[in-house]
Amino acid sequence: MKRVMVIVLKALGAVVGLALAFLLGSIVFFRLGRAADFRDQARRLELLSSPAYVEEPSPVPSPETVLMATRNVSDRVHPAQELLFLPLTRLSVIATHNSYHRQPDPVRLFFLGLGAPGWPDKLRYSHETLYDQLRAGLRSFELDLRHRKGGFEVAHVPLVDDRTACPDLALAFAELALWSSRHPDHLPITVILELKNDWGVLDPAQEDFDRDALMSLDALVRSSFPATVLFTPDELRGDRADLPSAIRERGWPAIIDMLGTVMVILHRDETYRLPYVSGAPALEGRAMFTCAPAGSPDAAFAIVNDPADPSLPGLLADGWMIRTRADADLAADGQVASLALAGGAQLVSTDFPPVSAGDRSDGQTPVRFANGATAIIRP
Repeated sequence: MKRVMVIVLKALGAVVGLALAFLLGSIVFFRLGRAADFRDQARRLELLSSPAYVEEPSPVPSPETVLMATRNVSDRVHPAQELLFLPLTRLSVIATHNSYHRQPDPVRLFFLGLGAPGWPDKLRYSHETLYDQLRAGLRSFELDLRHRKGGFEVAHVPLVDDRTACPDLALAFAELALWSSRHPDHLPITVILELKNDWGVLDPAQEDFDRDALMSLDALVRSSFPATVLFTPDELRGDRADLPSAIRERGWPAIIDMLGTVMVILHRDETYRLPYVSGAPALEGRAMFTCAPAGSPDAAFAIVNDPADPSLPGLLADGWMIRTRADADLAADGQVASLALAGGAQLVSTDFPPVSAGDRSDGQTPVRFANGATAIIRP
């Protein structure tokens, strides 16, 4: 009997040892992959910034080219440029959800499934680099942001879903700014930053976004884009008391006046909005917009993920800029997508953009407006 117990204990010890070895080996594997992403991002930006770099032709006509072409209406030729004098709220663009995301490898998916069953099937998608998404006609992005060791990193979930072509936010902004400088008449680019500090057990180096961190993020945004490119809340507000009154009395600038600009928006989260607007309730001097509740002096943008949400038409009528979603969790629904595309929201987010990294085995049709457009102006 004692001999059997010894054998059993040895077997259990071997199993535990193998499990620990697998766990520790997996952590090393995860960290090496993440480190490779940082190196690849730096090398890519160095290549893109080189004077010898020659940008390949866009795989599709740019939305700027399409919108500024002439069109026939009632047998008369009207320059489409006339549409550019409409307010910015008439412009709708295709956006990518989790624009940074790379599909986790099988080992990451295994561990992710242990902590969050059902998640692996929702994360089997990858996006191209931000530069290539811009080349494909996309003008709106969403980045999940984590505060780590005093810096700002892009990741969905630490360790188990952190692969991305743009892990360093500063370099991601540099990539966007570089493309913008080479295409100065581009439609306005919007970048939504979703601040996260969950899954801390997987990354003890992760820090919360306190007010100091938010001010550092604000400074990074302002330093990443030229003053002539970054469109700020001060410019929208002008001499009005707050953003809602500016929108109500004067409206958003014309599309033509917003060409070549970039706007950065904090995703909806009162935990971070409140300290960010502390001392600047109408975002005085701030570099980023917020997603604020109605009636707030900083209210201008809203996240309304459900395109059937009954509040959406009223918000649009009041001049808000809206982000909605054409799909979620890789569950494509043609009716939902059609409603999102036709509903008037200015930013229509999707996991199925016109360009994606790797092969899509689901066969899902990319989300586009009519005639394959990635941007439209609603008359």
